[in-house]
Amino acid sequence: MKPAFLLIHCFTAVLSFYSCLVIAQQDFQQAYAPINVSGITIFVPIELYPDTTTYLTIKETPTEYWLQWTKNSDSKYYIIEHYINGSWQLVASNITGNEYRADKSLGNKFRVKGCHQYGCAGWTSINNVNTSPLHITSFSTNKSKVAQGERVVVSWNVEGASEVNLKVNGTHYKALPFTGNKAITAYDYSSFELSAVGFGSTKKQKMAVVVDKPQVIKEVELSGYLQPLMNLGLDIVERAIVTSGNFTYVPTQDGFLHKVNNQSQIIWSKSLNGVMANKPIIDNGYLYYSVSLISGEGEICKTYMHSADTQCKSTGSEVIASPVIKPNKNSTSPPDEQAFSISNYFSGSLNSSLLSVSTTGLVNEYSLETLTVKNQFILPGDYRNNPILSDAKLSKQNELLLRTAPNQVTAFLIPSSGSGRGSEIFSSVQRFFTTSSDDTQNTEPQVLDIAWQKEL
Repeated sequence: MKPAFLLIHCFTAVLSFYSCLVIAQQDFQQAYAPINVSGITIFVPIELYPDTTTYLTIKETPTEYWLQWTKNSDSKYYIIEHYINGSWQLVASNITGNEYRADKSLGNKFRVKGCHQYGCAGWTSINNVNTSPLHITSFSTNKSKVAQGERVVVSWNVEGASEVNLKVNGTHYKALPFTGNKAITAYDYSSFELSAVGFGSTKKQKMAVVVDKPQVIKEVELSGYLQPLMNLGLDIVERAIVTSGNFTYVPTQDGFLHKVNNQSQIIWSKSLNGVMANKPIIDNGYLYYSVSLISGEGEICKTYMHSADTQCKSTGSEVIASPVIKPNKNSTSPPDEQAFSISNYFSGSLNSSLLSVSTTGLVNEYSLETLTVKNQFILPGDYRNNPILSDAKLSKQNELLLRTAPNQVTAFLIPSSGSGRGSEIFSSVQRFFTTSSDDTQNTEPQVLDIAWQKEL
């Protein structure tokens, strides 16, 4: 009679069948901690519970409520309770994952707690409501380049997530706020990866910060035969070295450009915003080159060879290949690599311009004097978003030659910049004495025509 009586009592004394679920894990073990007393180790009983769950997120669908929560590394399973008819009632007692779905008919009040063999954490009620698709709205650092040991603040804002995690150089920070920031001390190149998880979706974004470490020059015993770059202790970008006269211009992996004479003496050093990946070109006493930034963008720069004065303009997208000079049609003499004067500057560069090809397929034409954008072109659709790694060339027929595949070269027709010698002289003189801050074009870039294509 006793079993029957207990069964009837179970179905009549409670308001819901949920209370009939059994929590097998309620028989917890006792946790002990070792202590040393007079050289003798003894174990004393202690209370040991998992960490409280940080976030419990709810998402409403047309047919159900979908719950997700941040998992704790020390929880073995989770217990869910549902607030029904004025009281908390057990609905799940041994969930090893971090989500649960419930029918909408009984309300939207839930709570969760994690447990292990020694006990359970405190309850966490719903503290995040999901109403939008998963989206990382912002992820940034306050600095892109810092000194060694300097603090960097990384900030983020995420919508539609149930959990946000951050990885910094292999160190994981979990269950972060959906909007927040974290200060990191950078001692070396630092990479950041933000991951947002929510209801079947995952979004990730990455960025990095360059650390400007003190340069250590290694002392090397010199031999009788001296090579200019051998004993400088520089991490050189070999394919970007260029020599002019008695000087060598040496880019390095840490974002510097050095001028070195043939006696291994560094004449000047210029800090760049990124790394020069390809050999610069020389025109009228200037070096023209592209710089790749950690952020994925690029810059076109010009450096005066005698004093290291440098001017750079952002390209808005990644540029790896060096630029190419589109020469003056009326100029018959080659540019003087060393001498520089106002007269040859205007005569040699009046109609000349600088062409730069980004990895997205955008071709910018810059003024040699001011690096302002004169024209914008774009490669045909099939050739866009194809990394241009090797340097471009310009043929006598004004064709831009690009390696568009490992074994393929394509020639694109570059339109003429226009005619009218007098107006060009006036605008060049005007640009020489004034600086324009408007480098953008209001019209869509012109699509370049293909002149020919050959397989190598």
